[in-house]
Amino acid sequence: MRSYLKSIVNIIILVVLLSACSFAPDVVKFQQKGNDLFGKKRYKEAIVYYEKALELNPNSAALNFNIGLAYRKFNLYKKAIPYFIKAIELEDAEKKQIKYEGLLEEAYKFIYTKEVEVVDSISAYEKFLSTFPSLMVKYALPGRLEELKYFQETAEERLQELIFNEVKLTNVPRAYELYMQYYPNSKYVKEARLLLDTLRFELTEQENTFEAYKEFVTKYPDSAFVDEAQSNLDDLIYEDYKFKESFKAYEEFASLYPDNIHREEAFDKLYAMLKDKDDVELYERFVSKFPDAMQAKEIRAEIDKLRYEEVKKKATFEAYEDFVYSYP
Repeated sequence: MRSYLKSIVNIIILVVLLSACSFAPDVVKFQQKGNDLFGKKRYKEAIVYYEKALELNPNSAALNFNIGLAYRKFNLYKKAIPYFIKAIELEDAEKKQIKYEGLLEEAYKFIYTKEVEVVDSISAYEKFLSTFPSLMVKYALPGRLEELKYFQETAEERLQELIFNEVKLTNVPRAYELYMQYYPNSKYVKEARLLLDTLRFELTEQENTFEAYKEFVTKYPDSAFVDEAQSNLDDLIYEDYKFKESFKAYEEFASLYPDNIHREEAFDKLYAMLKDKDDVELYERFVSKFPDAMQAKEIRAEIDKLRYEEVKKKATFEAYEDFVYSYP
């Protein structure tokens, strides 16, 4: 039994060795044919033979490198890059420095300047940035990384500009919000914030309701339009009370909205109504509720005058005495 198993193992080893031996001449033959065609500048045909050799020997740095070089002759850098990268991964450090100096950087620059910039679209820049920067950072040779970063940064800036142009065409708050969220460091963020602020206020003005202005003032206290929104809100509130045109309405307004810009106007209305009524109790109620009102001093004088008129009507010693002690 042991002898039988040993025989099987020997047969398997022999088959593997024979297969390797049979592949080796084909690899050499295909590679050599590819080299001959490459030397004659018949690059398309050379690729065919290199790829045949690569099928038999996929871990050959030389074959991957040669295919990349052949595609490079047609400026097909997007096809060349995967082969260069594979070759770099298979090559030793010393040969990398000699054979691959500047090749990927050259490919990167060509793709950016001759393809991406020419198309100049959002999808072109997005595809470029999603693929090439990470590859370049990983495989760039020493001293070339800064050169590559220039193209990456330029692409990012142009992409942000194109997207911002689309956002402005859309001109809805959510578009500006998303732009600032995804590109917080974009040079267009300041403009986006201003346009968003303007748009929010314009939409609020179009709605022109108490609820809309109240929401704007509450949600966006740092807005450049917050004072104008508050002013419009004050107008709406006051108009609602003014429409009722009653002492009670103005009194309630002045009590509920001490910071409203129309409060002094409401006080004037109240004062005019008080003078018509000429009632001490109403005067006293006003002074008690609104001691800070500009009209309070005049109303106190009116109260004194009315009280004294009552005393004069009575014209008694007790009435005058009580007045003097009560209102020193």
